Amino acid sequence: MNWVLTTDSLPGGSTQSAPLIGESIFESEDAEDWGDFVDSDEEPDVEFACEAINLYPKGSCYPISISDIIVERYRIIHKLGHSAFSTVWVAQDMTKNRDVALKILMLGSPDDRDCQMQSEIISIAKDLTYLLLYHRTFLLPSPHGQHRVFVFPPKGPNLRNYPPRKAPIATSMLFAVQLLKALKALHEAEIVHADLNTANIMYTLQPLNNIISEKYKQIGRPRKMKLWTEQWKDGELVMPMKPKEELIGDSIVLGDF
Repeated sequence: MNWVLTTDSLPGGSTQSAPLIGESIFESEDAEDWGDFVDSDEEPDVEFACEAINLYPKGSCYPISISDIIVERYRIIHKLGHSAFSTVWVAQDMTKNRDVALKILMLGSPDDRDCQMQSEIISIAKDLTYLLLYHRTFLLPSPHGQHRVFVFPPKGPNLRNYPPRKAPIATSMLFAVQLLKALKALHEAEIVHADLNTANIMYTLQPLNNIISEKYKQIGRPRKMKLWTEQWKDGELVMPMKPKEELIGDSIVLGDF
């Protein structure tokens, strides 16, 4: 296994020595503990729901497999989703025994702007209650370059993919008030959200069970397929998790500034 030293940043722009960066696979007695490979008839559905597979041989997207361990600390449990510039994963922080979300940016994405913007918000905004901001960030090396990774608290699906159709009027009004409070906090800090849409508004998520098999009962087992393209390491296309309705929290947060 090859290891590379890099720098690790905390909110506010400070840096510290980072753990060694690399990948390893958590050894499981039963590979089925880490989800289910779909059959060939279902592979088109997986590809449709995921990031473009041709991003991997180009090196733009960092290949991830369920059960990978990142920087000897974060074990990949499931996939939250993807955007035009990133993939987002549910991971277990093994040093603190808690769940986190890892947002792994693609090469060529505006990672410096994103990092600077969040650091600025953290340092000057007075109320961060309804803003989704990183707890930690680090660089994950590949043969093609360095991928910026943000560590966030885990959140639920966004309002675009999971609209609150069955929510009572009071809940919808509560979400509206929380969104206005998030925007107010930004505007008081003289910051304007540059991409306000329902894809950037996420539900909070109730805590997950610490046992992997129990987690999968709450968020569904990963449905996945091997990357059939040629890239520098093995990886998987994974359909985003579908949490049970009772896991969806009663508040929202605004992110992706």
